[in-house]
Amino acid sequence: MSFTTAVLLSIFWLLIAALLGGLIVYFLMQNRSKLLKQNYEELQQKYKNLEKEQDKLKKDCEESQAALKAEIEQQKATIKEKQESLQTLEVQKAEGLSRSGRQEAKPITRDAKKQAELDRIRAKAKAFDYSNMGVATAEQKEDLKLISGIGPFIEEKLNALGIYTFAQISKFTEKDIEQVTEAIEFFPGRIQRDEWIKQAKERVAK
Repeated sequence: MSFTTAVLLSIFWLLIAALLGGLIVYFLMQNRSKLLKQNYEELQQKYKNLEKEQDKLKKDCEESQAALKAEIEQQKATIKEKQESLQTLEVQKAEGLSRSGRQEAKPITRDAKKQAELDRIRAKAKAFDYSNMGVATAEQKEDLKLISGIGPFIEEKLNALGIYTFAQISKFTEKDIEQVTEAIEFFPGRIQRDEWIKQAKERVAK
């Protein structure tokens, strides 16, 4: 074998070795890249799952807070009603004693209790903010009972507050809802759940 042939063979085998080494490195890098991509996709999926869990926890927390707040408001309203009933009973008892000299209290009638509640609402109406919903008169009164969630007594309460029309209810803002709920001593969140505003807008559009 001549020197030239030996040199050419050496170069040939070096090229083969370099090519094989390059292929090995290429496949290793491809495999590593695939693993990295797979790991990245798995991490992305885990991150998305964590985000979903966080959103669910946040929603559950908000719902729990809203339910707790509604329960507290209901308890406050119940306590307030009992206190007012007790005060009324004490006044009537005192009046009964002064007239008969005996410890006999007049029973509180349903009508008297209802009238007292409406009187409280009329008193609150003096400080009520009508700037957004506007004002109406008894002559403009509409049948608010057509709105699901408004019964005869709730309608009387709204009327006592100066709310007579669907147009007024259709303009309620969150602030209006809060002050109406407090004024008529209603269940917090009930106006939104019964969709008073949506129903009122539909009545106005007819």
